[in-house]
Amino acid sequence: MTLIDRINKINLFLPVSSQLIAWYMFVIFYMLMDLILTVIVTCFNHDASEFILFHIVNNLLPIVLIFDILISLNTGFIKNGKIILNRKAANKEYFATVYFFCDVIALITSILQIGFQYSFMPEITLFNYLIFIKLTTAFFLDSLFRKYVIKSFNGFIAYEVGKNFIILATLCHIIGSFYFYIDVLMYNNGWYTTDQLWIFNSYAWSPIYTSDFWIQYTYSYYVACVTLSGTAYGDILPLNPY
Repeated sequence: MTLIDRINKINLFLPVSSQLIAWYMFVIFYMLMDLILTVIVTCFNHDASEFILFHIVNNLLPIVLIFDILISLNTGFIKNGKIILNRKAANKEYFATVYFFCDVIALITSILQIGFQYSFMPEITLFNYLIFIKLTTAFFLDSLFRKYVIKSFNGFIAYEVGKNFIILATLCHIIGSFYFYIDVLMYNNGWYTTDQLWIFNSYAWSPIYTSDFWIQYTYSYYVACVTLSGTAYGDILPLNPY
């Protein structure tokens, strides 16, 4: 019996099985954790070579992505309301989707990124962010939840609230971190003076430029959170009581 014959004897995963959905959720949360750490290293002047958690997550990422591609190659699909469990048809369907393209780009980027860390490009660049094209999997998982998992209106409401909370929290992390980073960039390049920059004139805790990481991050996150949620506008406070 050849290797191909043995592979063909392996049963395909059902496209709506609980095990498959759990795997997709794991991949998405792993990618989100990597995104959070990458943004921190980029914006708060963390030395990537000394950030152990960042290294662990990044070094294991290619393994996670390889497993994800193998699982996708061994997963059936739904067409016209029917579950198709033919391997050749399933592979052809996967290769024709944008998810396959995103998976390959993310895998190649994750492998090259490990090499760059120990060679000529140890710092974080825009290239590193190509990995997060893999987060397109979230759209696929969202469609699975909407079509096949959620069975009640209350479940739908709970799902939407939880999903939007995660999206808002992630956006606050990214926007708040880069808001801080842009001010630091402006100061270091001499484009603005200290009296013109938020990192030297924040109201509640000033200056956050010389504070430790947790104060910088918490304050930056707060500014983004209150702005995006519409409850306030950044670090600006009303001075006129009328």
